[in-house]
Amino acid sequence: MQWLLIAVVTCMLAPCPARGGVWLWEYEEGIRHYSEEALRKEFPEKTRPDSFKHPLFHCPDMSPSPSIPTSVDLVKAADIRVIAALGDSLTTAIGANATNVLGIPIEFRHVSWSIGGHGSFEDVITLANIIRLFNPTLIGPAPKKTVHGTPAPLSETGFNLAVTGHNTL
Repeated sequence: MQWLLIAVVTCMLAPCPARGGVWLWEYEEGIRHYSEEALRKEFPEKTRPDSFKHPLFHCPDMSPSPSIPTSVDLVKAADIRVIAALGDSLTTAIGANATNVLGIPIEFRHVSWSIGGHGSFEDVITLANIIRLFNPTLIGPAPKKTVHGTPAPLSETGFNLAVTGHNTL
């Protein structure tokens, strides 16, 4: 009789879809709320005001080359149209903005130094945001954060194709 009950319950639960998206959203929202609030209360001297912006970046020549450069020595920042990155947890920036242990599995790709595309140069200084000063139509910066071990589309990772925990042998 017990096996029949187990079979019936299994059949009832099998068609129920997993609510991973809702759980993930609630998890990230909880971390976001706790992180901002706790950080401002515990370390007010280490938090920036909401209105903080890095000073403007000025360069004497921010225009692209008049023709396609034939040597890397002649490439200007405005000539760069696409960026991409491969790597490991440093490039995925896992736990980079974590303020507690719950933030460790989050890959903060959008603020990764090499390819993060969060905001602008005034918000976050990343290589991608510096290049965007010269070429606003740059393709490839990582626009969002992801969760380690969860598949993420290019719309979330940009061309940040790093994988946390991977290495070369």
